[in-house]
Amino acid sequence: MKSKITVFILCYQLASVNHSLADSLTWCAYYNWNPWIYPASKDSYAGVIIDQLELFKKNNPNIDVKPIVIDNWKRCQAEVASGHITMILGANKTPAREKLYYYLPEPAFINFSTVGVYTSADNDKVDNINKIDDLRQFSLVMVRGNSYGSTVDNFVRLYMDS
Repeated sequence: MKSKITVFILCYQLASVNHSLADSLTWCAYYNWNPWIYPASKDSYAGVIIDQLELFKKNNPNIDVKPIVIDNWKRCQAEVASGHITMILGANKTPAREKLYYYLPEPAFINFSTVGVYTSADNDKVDNINKIDDLRQFSLVMVRGNSYGSTVDNFVRLYMDS
């Protein structure tokens, strides 16, 4: 029985290696993330990430690139971590993800975001906001998946989730 398990593990590892050497790549993403990636029609996507992917395809015409549509972000990540899908498009780089995934040494592009606060002109509650801690009394609304840098992300994680 032990030899069958060993053979299965070896075959699985060889299949994984052959997949990574193949002239095809598969990808998944969080598909509703304007302007980075969003549905353009029933069977296609558009956005900055797709533009970058098209440039990659143009520069590497011998590599077949195809999407694997998974409507669950956590499952997409798990499929890439297990090697069933080649890559994730547009995943923010975090220390936890660096343990699971390989990132390009130099990103194709970096999203430098700013945090904008909007309020009515006569709202004196926001007149004295001088540091991030002053925002504790407010409710925060963010687009899912966006990162605003370690200062804001840590603030949200520590104070807004509780």
